[in-house]
Amino acid sequence: MILFQNLQVDLEPITAPPAIPSWPPQPGWYFLGLLFLGLLFYGFMRYYIYRKKNAYRVVSLAALERIQNLPISLDSLNELNLLLKATALKGFSRERVAPLHGKQWLAFLEESCPSSKFNDTASQALVDLIYKKDPNIQITPAQWKELISKSTHWIKRHKVNF
Repeated sequence: MILFQNLQVDLEPITAPPAIPSWPPQPGWYFLGLLFLGLLFYGFMRYYIYRKKNAYRVVSLAALERIQNLPISLDSLNELNLLLKATALKGFSRERVAPLHGKQWLAFLEESCPSSKFNDTASQALVDLIYKKDPNIQITPAQWKELISKSTHWIKRHKVNF
């Protein structure tokens, strides 16, 4: 203890080191910035391509809204069928869709969107009225609403690559 009492040390006050500069950043930050911009660009491109590939669905839904307000007749059923066929031609190959009619057409609609269920009497009436032109077959307003609902669901949800 005596040893420490007699020491007179002339220590200068401790000085803080200079602040670390925040600019320019290290090369890793440039890399992360470029990576972020690249991912952002990739995301925007994917979204653009998705929107462009599905633009036909938006057009078809707008046309379906117009058809929905038509009075129930053979002409309105024919327009509904033509709209479904045109939508299918935009999403699938012409060789696959163009020759389909009748039960094959309904089977294709169900195959491309299993949750749409085009196998009931309203769907069969659609096919019979258009292709057979049987005047004895009548479609009720409830069946018309059901066909419009199924068509809307099919246009929104059909899978192109199945």
